[in-house]
Amino acid sequence: MKRSGKAKRARAYSAEEVRERGEEEILKRREEFARQFEYLRFSSAVRDSSFDTGKELYSYSDSRAFAELSENESKNAWKKPAGIVLILMGAFMIVWFCFSLVYRLCTEAEKGKVMLSMLPSFFVAAVTAAILLISVFGKWGEFFRFAFRHNLVRGRGGTARRQLARLYADYCRADENKPTETAFFVYERAVVLLLGGNRYVFAREDTSLKVKPEDGALLLCFTLGGLSLDFPYALPKNEYVRLKRALRERMSTERAVGSGKTYDKYGRRTYGGYSLGSVCAGAFFATVILAAACLMIAAHYLWLPSFPPFVGIFFIGGAGLAYCNTFHHISFVNDVLLPLIFGLILLIVPLWAYAWIERTVYDNPLTVAYFFTHCTPFGAAATFLAAMGVYVLCFVCGRFADYVRFGTTNEVGKG
Repeated sequence: MKRSGKAKRARAYSAEEVRERGEEEILKRREEFARQFEYLRFSSAVRDSSFDTGKELYSYSDSRAFAELSENESKNAWKKPAGIVLILMGAFMIVWFCFSLVYRLCTEAEKGKVMLSMLPSFFVAAVTAAILLISVFGKWGEFFRFAFRHNLVRGRGGTARRQLARLYADYCRADENKPTETAFFVYERAVVLLLGGNRYVFAREDTSLKVKPEDGALLLCFTLGGLSLDFPYALPKNEYVRLKRALRERMSTERAVGSGKTYDKYGRRTYGGYSLGSVCAGAFFATVILAAACLMIAAHYLWLPSFPPFVGIFFIGGAGLAYCNTFHHISFVNDVLLPLIFGLILLIVPLWAYAWIERTVYDNPLTVAYFFTHCTPFGAAATFLAAMGVYVLCFVCGRFADYVRFGTTNEVGKG
C-alpha cells in the first residue's frame, strides 16, 4: 500500500512537472512572437483592446479544425436566418414524432405494438434533431473530440480508418496550436490579428490586404497603417470569394506570373492534379453512369413499371457529381455546381423514394393527413434529407450571387 501511494505521488509530481514545463515553453514562444511583431505596436492604425470592432465578417485560425466555427460565429449562428430555419426544423421533427405517437395511441387498439413500431421513428427524429442543433450551435468540434476521447468512432475498412486518423490528427493539431494561436479576423470597423497568441487591433480604414495566388493557395500581405506583414499561413484558394466579400475595396489581388497552367514532373499539362487522360477517362465513366441512369428511367416507363424511377434519378445525380469531380479544377464547378447537384439529389430522391415505398410497398394512402399522423422512419429520414437539400440550395444561391459579384477563384490566377 505504501509503495502504491508513493508511486501515485511520483506520477502526480511527474505530471505536474510536465505541465509546468509545457506552460513555460508556451510562455517562451509567446514572448518570442511578441518580440518578432513588436513593430506592429507602432502602426498608426493600431487601436487598444477596447476598440469597438463591430460585427465579425470573416475569420481564419490555425487552431480551428474541421467543422469548427469561431467563437463569435458559434455564439451568433442561431440568430441568423439559416440557424433559425435549422432550429425550427429540429423542433418540427420532435413535435411531428410526438403528435404522431399521441394520434396513433388514441386511434389504434394495440398500444404496445404502436410503441414498438414508433421506436425506429424516435431514433431517427432524435438523431436528426441532434444533428441540426449541433450544427446550429457550432458544436461539432466538441462532439468529435468527445467521440475520439472515449473511442466511440471506429472506421470499417482501411479507407474509413485513414480518414478518421486524418480527422483526429487535424483536431490534435488545432489543440496544440491554441496556446499560441495565429489568426486574423475581419470586422466591420477593424482587422484583428492574433500572432502567437498576442492580439493586435487595427482600424479597418487604415488596413488593406494584397492577395497573391501561388500553387493553389493564397499568400496574404497586410498593410497596417504603413507597416507591412506577411501572414504566416497560406489560405486555401477557395477562400478568395469570402475574403473579397468581407474586405471589399480594402483587398487587392496580385496576378500570378505566368498562364496559371500546371504541369507534372514530366512536363505534361495537368488539370487539378490530373493528366488529360485521367480527365477524359473520368468524363467517359461519368457519361456511362448517365447513360445507365437514362436506361433505368426508360425501363420504368417502357418495360418494368415496378422498377423504382427514383433510382434512375439518383444515378443521374451521381453522374453529375462524377462530372463535377472530374472538372473540379474549375472553381465554379467545384464551388457552385457540385453543391447544387448535391442539394437537388437530397431534395428530390428521398421524398420520391418515401412516396414510392409508402404507396407501392406498404399500400398506404400518402395524403397530407397521413403524413402528419404517421411519422415513419422512412418519412422522418426523407423529410430531414429534403430539408437539408433546401438548405444546401439556399447556400448555393448565396454562393452564386457572391461569384457574380466578386468573381471566381480561377480568375485570380490568370496573368
